[in-house]
Amino acid sequence: MLELKELLPGEEKHWDEIVKSSSQGTLFHLSKWLELLQECQGSRLLRYGIVEDARLIGIFPLYIKSLGPFRVAGSPLTVEDTPYLGPIVEAGRLTDVLVALESEMRKRHVHFIRVILPPGWTRPQVEQQGYHVVSKTSHTVDLGLGEDKIFANFEKNRKKKVRKAERLGVHVRWTQREEDWDQHYQLLSDLCRGQGRLPPNSRSFYRGLQERFEASGEVALVVSDYEGKVIAAQIYGLYKGVVYCLNEASMRDFRHVAPNDAKHWVGIRTYLNKGFRVYDIGNADTPPLAEYKRNFGGTEAEYFVLERSRSRLCSVFRRHYTRYRYFVMWMRLKLSPGRSVHESRV
Repeated sequence: MLELKELLPGEEKHWDEIVKSSSQGTLFHLSKWLELLQECQGSRLLRYGIVEDARLIGIFPLYIKSLGPFRVAGSPLTVEDTPYLGPIVEAGRLTDVLVALESEMRKRHVHFIRVILPPGWTRPQVEQQGYHVVSKTSHTVDLGLGEDKIFANFEKNRKKKVRKAERLGVHVRWTQREEDWDQHYQLLSDLCRGQGRLPPNSRSFYRGLQERFEASGEVALVVSDYEGKVIAAQIYGLYKGVVYCLNEASMRDFRHVAPNDAKHWVGIRTYLNKGFRVYDIGNADTPPLAEYKRNFGGTEAEYFVLERSRSRLCSVFRRHYTRYRYFVMWMRLKLSPGRSVHESRV
């Protein structure tokens, strides 16, 4: 019988070995990523072993947090900067894993569950278990095509913008300087404030990325300079031949010089030459952003979000959660207009 067993500290030593050896393992499954999320997002991390007949056949990271009157669980909870997670297990065993998960969530009085699977899974048939399956797409570029073919696949206007940025002297560089990481967060904060929201994660989260992943080459910061100032910045996650575009921010006043277009093109060329296979530009929830990402050519990789509300009241709350979240952010910005948002968190 398959069951979920919370791993004890001494039993977690093989966790990263499973992540590295499995085709389903991503950067976001690594212990140091999971622990950073727990520290910065105010949730409790549960490391489950997927056990059958006393044999460990997979792992499942899950976070639990109280949200008003509800207890919610997610893998992950905060989607921004952690786009994929979910269990690492044979695809054919997902239904059994969710049955075991239901038992665990009942014991822990959890009202809502969300699991985001990485690309590569076929659409799971779990509706009979009460799950709502949402299909999403991540825009990816096959770096194996080579530089010339990749650029030829760019939309015509995107090619013009890349050339324009080069002509105007936009300089793209990789950096490990603390002040550039601070500038990235300043750009992100200013961008979010202009949109009436807070940054998706606190400054301590991005500082943690730099401290825990930069030396190993699993996270990198790239910036676009123009006229002596940083006008755009991008965090890359780098793991198993995949380049994850995690966070992008730029100055609105300088968008006419196309710093983001330049940054993506240099990023594609750089990681192509380093032997990476896939450039994952990420999901886009708005039509304009989706169109922007499609203009870099490539394909759309489908992935799936599984959600289940375990009560009718929780279902109502889930439908209105986005409005609730933006209202909370608006109130925080309204009540503290002079306070820095650099350590704010929702």
